Amino acid sequence: MEKKFKIYVRAIINNNEWSILLLRKKNDQKYWAWNFLIPWWTVEFWEDIEETLYREIKEEVNLEIKSIKLFETRKMIIKNEHWLWIYYIVKVNNIDDLKNMEPDKHVFCDFLNIKNISNFFHKDLLLKYLDKNYNRKFHIENIYSTKLKHTMWKSIEKYVDIKIHHFLKEKEYKNIKVIGQYDRENSVISNYEKNDKLFNWKRPTALKEWDTITIKCFPWDDYVKHYYYLINTYLKLNNIKWIFTSYELPSKKLKENIFNNYDFSDFTNSDYIILWHIDKIDFFENIEYKSINDFKYKVGKIGKNKVVLLWIEFSIWADIWFYLIKTLSKYNIKNIIYVWKVWTMNKKIIPNSFLATWNNSFLNWKNIVWNNLFSNIKWNNIIKWKHYTSKSIILEDKNWLEENINYDFVDPEIWWFAKSANKNKIWFSYLHIISNNLNENKYKEDLSNERKTEIIDKRIKLFNDIKKYLLQIIK
Repeated sequence: MEKKFKIYVRAIINNNEWSILLLRKKNDQKYWAWNFLIPWWTVEFWEDIEETLYREIKEEVNLEIKSIKLFETRKMIIKNEHWLWIYYIVKVNNIDDLKNMEPDKHVFCDFLNIKNISNFFHKDLLLKYLDKNYNRKFHIENIYSTKLKHTMWKSIEKYVDIKIHHFLKEKEYKNIKVIGQYDRENSVISNYEKNDKLFNWKRPTALKEWDTITIKCFPWDDYVKHYYYLINTYLKLNNIKWIFTSYELPSKKLKENIFNNYDFSDFTNSDYIILWHIDKIDFFENIEYKSINDFKYKVGKIGKNKVVLLWIEFSIWADIWFYLIKTLSKYNIKNIIYVWKVWTMNKKIIPNSFLATWNNSFLNWKNIVWNNLFSNIKWNNIIKWKHYTSKSIILEDKNWLEENINYDFVDPEIWWFAKSANKNKIWFSYLHIISNNLNENKYKEDLSNERKTEIIDKRIKLFNDIKKYLLQIIK
């Protein structure tokens, strides 16, 4: 079969913030019949690209070009044809002279507010242009993963599926927007929340408005983006097309003040705060939980040391930890110990058999070093190697693994803990279960199947070790 290469030039013409010149194809057209499109034309064999643009705009929509600016290129493979689209931002002199000069091809030729059109070809590109040109608050990124691309292989499908709000599985919406707003009163709570544990179970909520669904996350940048990438991946894995997704980041003021309404005065002058996955290492079984909104805690003594066990009910992610540690530092805290999990890039490490710790982490090639209580202590099942902080699990595909193969562990939080601890003069330590191996698929233990009995049994032993090590350190 003969292979063909074609070049098409496309014109982005707008007359106010949201209105873009669109054509609508007639039903009998070969490609994209009855679809809205921005004007586009084939570059003829003998023509310059700009020459095509000037000629066709005059011939097809009766407009004269004032200026052009290259914006973006895209490609598409259709059977044996390779199409290259070249997008220009076009300014015209005579916008009032707009006219459909080819009614045999198009039933519509006019400016439309693209917010009012659910789907049309390359809508994401036009919104990207408007975002850049008018400094819009919403953002669009073509970031997702697949079973072939991701380091979790087929398990990425289950991992994503259990995180997705049930609204997204009920029907196909035309627009999905992810925002940073913690709202459990005026939005719908997901049916898939795992509320049989003390921490990390309150998931993003959702609000339906006609053909649009708004997903509301705890208001922090990395978590909003992470959930946006989860949704993009869910749509891709399930072959759901023509849905427009976007996200809006919370304001700086909202982020800086998010913990101001929490009164942590019971933690004042604590020697140690141990947080997150600690229900299996409860030192104070005879003490009742107390609550501060979404935080549960116990305060007790180990030897002469005041120790706080802290659980957080909502999903907390990556950079938000910086401000939580900053808030806790106001209460004269000496040590923060973080117990959770990391995943490894080292092929030799068997998941759920070892613990990880160390005193440095990298984020975007920036290294941070801090004081870690466990750094100089030798225990048989604790591994101390280089750590990398990743903003989202979705980003951890095979290309990412190849670029970061010299690191040993990864999770979304450690760098942010350490940065805030250093800045606020607190000792920070972590002791994490190594939960899965990104570089070796044979182990079949990952973030999608953590509730299997055999994995839970392996972790019980590790939690017993963590409890023993913590007692040795604190005493």
